[in-house]
Amino acid sequence: TSDIAWIISHNEVLFSHILPEIQASFKDLKQFLSLLLGGLLFRWSAYADLKAINRYQHYLKQQSIEQQELQRETWLKAAEQGKTELEQKLNHKE
Repeated sequence: TSDIAWIISHNEVLFSHILPEIQASFKDLKQFLSLLLGGLLFRWSAYADLKAINRYQHYLKQQSIEQQELQRETWLKAAEQGKTELEQKLNHKE
């Protein structure tokens, strides 16, 4: 029984020395995982921001194309109307 008592007391001493190291390792692991998770969330957020920027740029480009088409149609209508008025004036003079 004295051997068992010695083993138990030796393990308690050993464990009391190792416990702070284990706790420090878990603290380091927790900090590492926190940093890793933070980094992953930052990357995901940055990726989501880039996608949103690309969508907005596409939207602006599409709006610009539609605006140019509208301006072109307006110009063509005005040109057609001017042509029609000019033809009417020329026909009226004849």
